[in-house]
Amino acid sequence: MRKLLLITSLYPSYAGESINTTSYALHEIVSLWNSLNLSDARVTRLVTIRKFLADRSVKLGWHKVENVSVYNHLVINIPKTNIRLLRIQKLIQALRKQIFIPDVVLAHINDSFDLAYRLATVFGSKLVLGLHNSDVKWLENPSNVKKFHIYCTAASQIACRSKSIHDKVSKMFPEYADRMFVAHSGISEKLIESKEFFLEKAEAFDRKDIAFATASMLIPLKNIDVNLRALSRFRNFKWKYFIMGDGPCMRELKSLAKELDIEDRVVFLGHLSRNDVLRKLRETNVFLMVSAPETFGLAYLEAMAKANIVVGARGWGIDGIVEDSINGFLVEPRSIDELVRVIDKLFQMSSKDAQEILLNTYDTITKNTDVEAAKNYLNNIINYQG
Repeated sequence: MRKLLLITSLYPSYAGESINTTSYALHEIVSLWNSLNLSDARVTRLVTIRKFLADRSVKLGWHKVENVSVYNHLVINIPKTNIRLLRIQKLIQALRKQIFIPDVVLAHINDSFDLAYRLATVFGSKLVLGLHNSDVKWLENPSNVKKFHIYCTAASQIACRSKSIHDKVSKMFPEYADRMFVAHSGISEKLIESKEFFLEKAEAFDRKDIAFATASMLIPLKNIDVNLRALSRFRNFKWKYFIMGDGPCMRELKSLAKELDIEDRVVFLGHLSRNDVLRKLRETNVFLMVSAPETFGLAYLEAMAKANIVVGARGWGIDGIVEDSINGFLVEPRSIDELVRVIDKLFQMSSKDAQEILLNTYDTITKNTDVEAAKNYLNNIINYQG
């Protein structure tokens, strides 16, 4: 069984850490690798001094997050410089004490690249880089490009967390394009509704009674203001818009809904548990999230699993899973007029038209389960012949 070490800051620091302070997307992949006996995967979670001091639940060293052994490794950033103390010898000792010499070192997001590169060199391990949307921004700095060339020269593969990232980075660095592959997340099969449920949901389009939804943090990049402005142009249609989530833009968005005179149609539900979000998505028809920049949001897959037609941003996150006018719609992130045209199509759509899109949605989501995504990711790493 291959031994795989993931190095990243995008991981829970302890079991039960809130989704408001960390991402569980990579954990779900690693956990499946282990539970399916596909690998012996462990994690080095990079912890900054700020996080260590701010959250008393964070303990350094080894601990368990479900079925994954995680080593919280302190990284010290020197103020007002780009210097980071990675303390590689301490990590090497911790791994050797566990008798864990990785076959593959996988680094996700740029703050882990250097440590992973050095560790792979020490152990003679295969190096794989995992790219997120923030890495595309990071690569706009020429000094980072120089580092990236060093890491890519050593790396056997480059895993891109969405098709849009793959397309952007392969265009920027065509010399490494043959090493790149898409490694997005999937959704649990048990969350996907039956095909009959998808067909039933299409009936709302004959009634012209459409419930729109968004589930996200209320922050500027989610472009929820664009959704509100577009929907405000459909006063003669029957609709409701449910916004699930909280964040710094809540007051501003409520004020905008009032200004647009649609506050009686817009329901701010605040922060909901994942189960409550899924329950609400069973009741809605269209998922609006034209956010950018966006790496890859599981919320899109959850909406698709609950038979919502997804409207996402062209060139970001869900682009590549959603194909425009086939199993959903894609628009330019800040284009109100383009979103208006799509919403108008939705209101003009018959239940038969909606069934066609929703059946395509069903086919798409059943091919994008978490198990298939985890297997595809690992197969790309293990079976690569480049």
